[in-house]
Amino acid sequence: MPPMVHNFISWTYTDDAGRHWRTKALKGITDQNKMGGAPAAASLPALPPTIKPRRIQLIRTRVIPPLRRSIVVYSVPCPIMTVGATVSLTCTLAGVQSVLTFQNAQSPRTVLVPERHPRKGAVTS
Repeated sequence: MPPMVHNFISWTYTDDAGRHWRTKALKGITDQNKMGGAPAAASLPALPPTIKPRRIQLIRTRVIPPLRRSIVVYSVPCPIMTVGATVSLTCTLAGVQSVLTFQNAQSPRTVLVPERHPRKGAVTS
């Protein structure tokens, strides 16, 4: 099986204070217009290592045990935060690459994980 190719693009992350940062994102996810954000201008500063972006934990319930994935939420509010909203993610299961649909089921394990400062292991001055 050929190695998985990730197509990263430059994307805008808006932190909890409303500041805009340039980061990378998977094009296949941003094309679904569910995670917030927008294409980043080259003039934006890079996301500092002291910010750990907010994430949302999603679930795929059609399998046992359920599959869980966590992905970055680039700005809030955004469509994936709606209960029942879905996003397609590429996953490798048992050596087979597949596109699977994950959902915001709003159970205790599918919640928005807040942005954190400082990031573990980050050097601050």
